[in-house]
This record gives sequence, C-alpha cells and structure tokens, in this order.
Amino acid sequence: MTASAPATRAGRRMVPETVHACAFLSYLLAGGLLAELSIVHQMIELGLLAADDWDGIQPLVLLLALPMLAAAVAVHLGVRPARPVLAIAAWLLAAFLVILAIGVAGLSSVPATVWLAILVNAVAAVVVARLPYGQDADAYLRGRGLSRAEARTAARARGRAPGGVVLAAVCLGSAALVGVIATVDLAVNAGGSAMPPLAIAAMAVALVRGLLKGRLWARAYAVTLLALALAAGTVTVIGLWRASIPRHDLLASAPPDVGPAVLTALLVMAVDAVLLYALAWKDTSIDYFTAGW
Repeated sequence: MTASAPATRAGRRMVPETVHACAFLSYLLAGGLLAELSIVHQMIELGLLAADDWDGIQPLVLLLALPMLAAAVAVHLGVRPARPVLAIAAWLLAAFLVILAIGVAGLSSVPATVWLAILVNAVAAVVVARLPYGQDADAYLRGRGLSRAEARTAARARGRAPGGVVLAAVCLGSAALVGVIATVDLAVNAGGSAMPPLAIAAMAVALVRGLLKGRLWARAYAVTLLALALAAGTVTVIGLWRASIPRHDLLASAPPDVGPAVLTALLVMAVDAVLLYALAWKDTSIDYFTAGW
C-alpha cells in the first residue's frame, strides 16, 4: 500500500466529507485572506489605516497561507504525507493571526470588524488543522474505505432528498441567482469581466444538483459556506453595534441609525442557522447523506 494515491483494484476511494470540508475551508480561507489583504491595501491608500501598522503583514500571510493551500489540494487528492504539512501550516497561520488580531485590536485606526474578522480566520485555520485527522479522513488517506463504485451502488437504494435538503438547495440556489444578477449588472454597467457571474452560476448549478443527489462534497461545501456566513454575520452585527455607540466628542457627528441593517443581518443569520441545522444535524439529512457519495 502506498502513502500517496488512495486507489485499489476496486477503483478510487470515496472522498470523506471531512476531507472535502477541510479542502473547501482551506480554499475559502486562503481566498478570503487574499481578499482581505487587498481591502487593507486599499484602506491604506485611502488613508483610513496607517501603513506602518501593516508593514510586512502581507508577505507573512502569503508565506503561511500558500503552503497551507497547496497541502490542502494534496490532501483532497489523497496524498497522505501532505497531512502533517497542512496541519503545521494551518496551526502556524492560526497562531500568527491571533497575534495579529491582538496587535491591531488596540489601534484606534483599526475598526473592530477588522480584528474580529482576523480572529474568525484564525478559528477557521484551527478547524483546517484538525479536520484531516478524523477516522474517515485517516482511512481515506491510508487507502481504505468504500470505493466510489461501491458507494454509487449503495446510493441507488436511497430515496428522494428530504425536505430540509430541498429547502437548503432552493435557498442556496436563490442566493446564487442574486449574486449572478448583481455581478452581471456590475459587468454591464462598470465594464467588469463576465467570468464571475459565469463561475457563480456554474458552481450554483453543481451545488444544487449535488445536494439533491446526496453528494458528500456538496453538503461539505454548503455547510462550510453557511458556517462562514454565520461568522461573517456575527462580525457585521458587532461592527454595526459599535458604530451606533455615540462618541463623546464635541466634533463628533450623531451615530448612524443601524437598526434596519442589524435587523437584516439577523434575519439572514437566522436563515443561515436554519439551513445549517437542516443540512448538518437533522436526522433525515444525516441518513440521506450517509448513503451518499
């Protein structure tokens, strides 16, 4: 038995949901960090953040995030030696992000949402480091477990998707449709690229189809997105609450009315929580995806 490719005479092994979740979270974490670094750079150029406070941060984040991303791809493909590399890179990234969050939390020029978002990323990095060490992931990386052909055969006896899964598929598909419309409008009116709406549409179709057919990767991706959306919603609500606190300054303007924005954020978070429960914890969904592949 080799340590790299999880394949036998029965065919390639079925990728466990935890491995899918680990990989997807790594991809989203790395992409999110790059996006946040771009936002920080723009805020520095606009004079909203002090450049000296962020000197050298971008190279360090890239130095830690890129090896984690590469190792996550390898683990997703079943390369067992990449697992400790992924764990070490993720733990180092988490430690660095915690230190960074503590360092910038006391800076008056840094909004609370910035260091809270950094902490969310640190927690995500810890989850990335832990996910590939579960029982199913260990069996997959050692070349054991059901083959894809065996899993497909077992899935044929399964019934239709339960209501919770259908609800999640409809809601996520609708949200993706809104994203497609928004990016198409941006592409038409602002001269943007047509690739983002096409990519969102393709991913949405694949995700909805995957959920309804009981694909493990689809539930792993959907659960990861919903969990990150809840975390982002929490950070947003805290940021809005802090923005509504009156400043004791003679020259300070009155705080904005954040009530409608907070209510909208809470409603979206409530929907996220319901969908997350329907996919991750509802018994009928668990049984449905247990027989999936």
